Amino acid sequence: MITNSPNTFSDPEWLRSIVAQLSGGSLLRVPATGFAKLTMALTKCRVPFSYYQSWLTPLTPTGLPAASAQLTDKDLASLFAQLDAPLLLRNIPLDHSTTRAILASASQIKIMGSWERAGLHLVGSFDDWLASNFDQKRRKEFKRLRARLAETGNLSAHVLKPEEDLASYTAHFLALESGGWKGKRGSAVAKDANLAQALTSGLSAMHHSGKLRFWELRLDDQPIAS
Repeated sequence: MITNSPNTFSDPEWLRSIVAQLSGGSLLRVPATGFAKLTMALTKCRVPFSYYQSWLTPLTPTGLPAASAQLTDKDLASLFAQLDAPLLLRNIPLDHSTTRAILASASQIKIMGSWERAGLHLVGSFDDWLASNFDQKRRKEFKRLRARLAETGNLSAHVLKPEEDLASYTAHFLALESGGWKGKRGSAVAKDANLAQALTSGLSAMHHSGKLRFWELRLDDQPIAS
C-alpha cells in the first residue's frame, strides 16, 4: 500500500472507526464504493452557498483524502462527478502527491490561505536523532532529570506488544490527558463520550492490524506519561 497521506489520521481503518462513531454514518463518503482506493469524508454546508468541505475532528485533523495507490485522472474525475457543489479541503499539505493530483485535475482552484508549521521528521536511530537535534548540554540535562525522577521510585518504560490488551493503555491515556491542562480547559477527549468511544474504536482497529504504536512511562507501576 502506498501511504498517500501525511500521517495515520488518514488511514482507511482509522477513518472507518471514527466516522462510524462520530457521524452515525451520515457523512458523504466518496467514492460510493466506500473505502477502496480513495477514502474521504465530507460534510455539505449551505452558508453562504452550497459547498462540500472535508470533515475535521480532534481525531481527524487533516482533510486530505487517504489513497491506497497513486490517483489517476479517472479516479479524480469520478470524485468530482459525485459532487454537485464546490469542494473545500481543509488542513492539507500542499507539497503532497494526493494534493498535487487533486489540484491538477480540478477545473478551478482557489487557495484560501496557507501557513507553515513545525513537524517531527524521524530518520535513522533514536540515538542519532537525539544527537542531531539536541546539543550535549541539553542531552545531559535530560539524563539528569531522568535520574532525579528515578530517585523517587521505580521508573520504567513500557511498549504495547502485539499480543497485549490495549484497554489499559487507552484508559491510562484518557485519564492522564484529563488530569492535565486539556482537562482543565475542557478539551480532553474523555470530556466527550462519543469522542472517547471513537478514539477507543480507532485505536482498537489499528492495533488489530498491527499499525498502532503505544508507549507508557510508569513510576512505581503507575502511568505518568503516555
